[in-house]
Parts: sequence; structure tokens; C-alpha cells
Amino acid sequence: MTSSASLNLSNISSIEKEVEETFCSPCGREGRKVDATKFCQDCDEHLCEKCVHDHKKFVVTKTHRIVGKQKPVSVTPRHKLSDKCTHHEGKILELFCTDHDELCCSVCVAVSHRSCHDVVYIPQAANGVESCLELLEVKDDIIKVKQEVEELQAKREENQQVVQQQKEDIINAILDMRIRVTNILDSLERTARNELESRYEVVISKIDTDVKTCEDVSYTLSGLTTKIDTTVDNEPELFVTMKKAKKSMAEGRAVIDNISKNIGKEKLFFMADRTLENLLSNLESLGQFGEDTHVYKAQFEGEHNISLSSDLGSSEESTGSLALADGKMLLTNTHHKRLKLLSSSYKVIDHVELPGKPYAVCSASPIEVIVSLREEKQLQFVSIEKKMKPSRLMKIGVSCYGVACQNGEVFVACVGGQYENRPMLRVYNMSGRLLRVFERGNDGLQIFSSPRNIVLSPDGTMIHVSDREYGVVTVGLFGDVISQFKKPHLESARGITVNEDGNIFVCGQNSHNIIQLNAAGDEIGVLIKDRARLYRPQSVLYHRKGHRSFLLVTFFKSKFVKVFALA
Repeated sequence: MTSSASLNLSNISSIEKEVEETFCSPCGREGRKVDATKFCQDCDEHLCEKCVHDHKKFVVTKTHRIVGKQKPVSVTPRHKLSDKCTHHEGKILELFCTDHDELCCSVCVAVSHRSCHDVVYIPQAANGVESCLELLEVKDDIIKVKQEVEELQAKREENQQVVQQQKEDIINAILDMRIRVTNILDSLERTARNELESRYEVVISKIDTDVKTCEDVSYTLSGLTTKIDTTVDNEPELFVTMKKAKKSMAEGRAVIDNISKNIGKEKLFFMADRTLENLLSNLESLGQFGEDTHVYKAQFEGEHNISLSSDLGSSEESTGSLALADGKMLLTNTHHKRLKLLSSSYKVIDHVELPGKPYAVCSASPIEVIVSLREEKQLQFVSIEKKMKPSRLMKIGVSCYGVACQNGEVFVACVGGQYENRPMLRVYNMSGRLLRVFERGNDGLQIFSSPRNIVLSPDGTMIHVSDREYGVVTVGLFGDVISQFKKPHLESARGITVNEDGNIFVCGQNSHNIIQLNAAGDEIGVLIKDRARLYRPQSVLYHRKGHRSFLLVTFFKSKFVKVFALA
């Protein structure tokens, strides 16, 4: 690109110089005085012959306009440009590429705009800009963009405050959890100390009694010895003392025999329960941090008849459901006292008769499940290894509803309601020994009102309980209340299920809906509200088929189940 073809800069001139300024500017910067012979209009500097030669040698400056050192006639004063190029350090933006609508320095032109056809000197391109339409449009756009930026800034500042508040809330939640755990430990410590004190009192009392008996015998024998030694010239008295001594010695030997059996026998033994320690040591944090909870949408997929030809009447009333690892599902059938096995296509492929009316079902192992028999106040273990068959029973003694199991512990929702009392969550071992009871919180108030179904969080650290009056109550493994979701639009909570991310789905029997909560128990939204399609739901079951996820819903006195796809 030649200077005549590419850069129409003939009308650009240097700033007025005094004619007397005849020294070479570059050489002057090196401390030498050399007479100038030419003037570079682009550099606004006088040049000597050597510097003129160098100017024409380098790519960056070879297109500069070199004129005589005398002041040109009829020239326009040079406009001083000062904006620096952001790509080439120390270079001034002095050119404008019309082809790319881009400001350039001389290096930009040499490197990136060599083939451009219309590169002009900025003062030339700026001619008439003060009255052009583009300047007005730019000014208007600046105002609009500035306003949008300020609005965006205000919103982000609001976001900043929200996040700061969320941080404080999380810190408070962590502190609250620490306090709850500490309170639990304090309570457990008090219980252990009290039991230790009781056992100590029993043991030490027995030892004290033996010590006192030994002291009494020793004192009696000492007295007889003294009397024998001091009795003189009185054989009758000595005879009596001798006989008493023999009797006392016999009693002493009996004491020795009895007490000798107890030597080292009384011990205080304590075996620490490592459950809590192991649980805490396996935790990486007091909670989980993640992205915002996914807000699911539900699409009705269809309904399926789960009745058998041997079922009498149309009432099913399945209040409990369980997804198995192989894709099959289990449903309780209260009316017909059955546990039904469904295929992944929701067809009944097996069933087992039960000794009572089942309410809920949970997994105990890969080959065994537990079914709660509400009215019979028992838990029924059922083998599912091949053909389903009942195995053993575990007596609970009170009406039992929801049931869950993990790590050898069985959680049972018990009683509560208008005609029942003392609503609670009980924890048993697999042998039926009662380990813990969750009935009242640290504030002394009832935790539950009418507990119904139970589901464990995916990490196994929280128990979510649907409660007819209290909505959804979440407690820790040792009964500390973590959260409670109680809203008017969830009426008579029944079925409850979780997905792999900890999202909770709970159905309201009387509100005819399914609500999604996040893992912390906060509402995400109403997932399904359709009275016609969701009339009096009883249980809800999250399950997957490949990459897709679904909810299976059972209903009050209905032989049909409905399936909704989640997205």
C-alpha cells in the first residue's frame, strides 16, 4: 500500500514551528545538535539527513510525509493527538480505518490494515464531526447504555446484599447446627454420667457393706481376744468367752467365705457407642454447597391399573411405595392386606399376603424389605430374593406408619392424630431393641403432630417426615429439628420421596397437589396442582428409567396409579 494510494493525507500538515528550530529532534534527544534538513509531518519533528534515511528504512515510518524544513504555506495547524493505542505500547492513535471502523496507530496499519483501501489521518476523518448525525446518535446511545449499566449495577448491588445475607444465614445455620449437636452431646453425656452414678452407687454400697461387716467381725474378735487374755482365776467366765469366740470365729469364717467371692467382682464397665463418632468422622462438612436447585416440571405420562383378579371391590388405597435397585417397584395395599411388586412398566408381577394392613414399605437390604402394619402395631419383614414371602415380625406396640432403614437402624413413625396420642419417631435396631425416641425438641415442644411417611436424605444424615398437621418435618439422626415446612397450600401431607440430589417431593391429600422442596426443606414450588388428575394422592415415588426421571402417584381408594415425567 503506497502513501499516495492508501493514505490520502496530503492536506495534513505539521503544527506550526518557528523557522529558527532547525536542529534534528531525534538527535537532540541523544544530546547532539545536528542541523535539520527536513520535517516529518506525521512525527511533528525536524530531521537530519541520517534520520530521514532511517525514517524511510523502517516499515512503521516509511510512509510518513517528509517535507522541507521551512514552514509550508497555507497549511492547517496540526491537531494534537494524545490517545494511546491499547495494542502497541507508546504509540498514538492517529489513523482511522474506514473499512473496519477502527482507530489505529501506525503499527496497527502496518500489521493489521495493510490491505485496507481507506485508511485516513484522524484529523481528516474528524472533519465536520461536531455537526454529524453519528455524534448525536452516539450521545443518545451513551445515555441509554449508561442508564442500563446503572440499573444493572443497582440490581447487582441488590444481589450483593442478598448473597451477603445468605452468607450470614448460612453461618448462623452452621452455628445453630453446632449448638444442636453440642446440646445432643451434652444430653448424652448427662445420661451417661447419671447412669454411671447410679451404677457406682449400687456397687460402692455393696462394697461399703462388706467393709463394715469386716470391721464389725474384726472388732468382735478383738474384744474376745482381749477378754481371754485378761480373764484370770475365773474358769467359768473363760469357758463362756471361749465358746463365744468359737461361735464368732465361725461367723467370721462365713463372712470371709461370702466376701471373698466378691473380691474384684464388682467392676464399672463402659463401652462407648461409636455411632455418632463414626458418622461425624465420615462427614466432609456440616452441609453441602451447590448450584441452585433445579425447578422441575411435570408432564402426565399415563395411568395404570394395579388391581388383581382376586382383588375384591375397587378399593386399593396404596399408602406406601418403594423403588428397587433393579427398576421394579413395591406398593402396599391396605384394603387387601397385600404387598404388590410392579415391573418397570407398572404391571403387577408378584404379590404376597400379609397378616395385617400394610401402611409403608422400606428397604432393609438388597433381598429384604420392611412393611409397617399399622393396626397390628408390628413390622413385617419380607424376603424379595426370588418369590416374595413374609419372614419375621418385629413388635412395636403402638400404631406404626412410615418406616425407613439404614445402617442397621429402623426408623418408625408412630401414632399421633385426633384419636391417638404421643406422636413420635422411634429408632430400633434390627433385633427390635428400642434405641432412641424423638418426641420433643430442645424447646420442649412436640416435634410431630400426626407423622405419616418417612424418607431419608441421600447422604443418610436427615430424616424427612410427612406430617398431617405440620407438613414436612426434617430431623437429624439423633432427633434435632432441622427444619419444618408448614404452608396452607399443603393440606394433610401424605406421601414423601427424594431424588438423588436431595430434592423432596411431598403430596397433599386434601390440597390435591405435589410440592417440590430443596434438600434444606425450603419450598421450590408447586410441581403439580390438578384436582382432576391428582385427587387425594396417598403416596409419591421418585424413580428413574435410564436418563429420565418420573413420579409414581397412588390415590385414595383407587386401583389406578398415575405416572408423571419430570424435566
